[in-house]
Amino acid sequence: AAWDMDLSHLICSDFEPRSASGRYHSRDCATVDETFAMAPAADGAPCCNNQTLFQASLSVMVWTAFHPELVQDNFMSTGKLSLQDLLDIDATLASGRPKFGDTGLIQRKKILENIAAQVPLNTQHAGTHVFV
Repeated sequence: AAWDMDLSHLICSDFEPRSASGRYHSRDCATVDETFAMAPAADGAPCCNNQTLFQASLSVMVWTAFHPELVQDNFMSTGKLSLQDLLDIDATLASGRPKFGDTGLIQRKKILENIAAQVPLNTQHAGTHVFV
């Protein structure tokens, strides 16, 4: 029987998750990882050998499920959601309440401060904490 999961259910995968034959083929990890790094999304997944991409994949899945406003385009930076945006979200929340200064981004500041209040200090990856 075929497995009923796809990449949207996985944080990472070194094999193709769908197979009618029950034989799961290896993915081209160089291409898969490059594609994910350029456009991280909750419905995709990198291979499992890059810790940074693994963390970003976990974060995008968690934030999409629990705080989708964090992964909207133009939220952390101008343009599409990026790998650096995901790493910055986790770093900001893991370090405690964000210090934005006078950025004028009151909406973003309020959202991140509210979420940061729920994450214990010194949490290495905020997305992991929220997921657990």
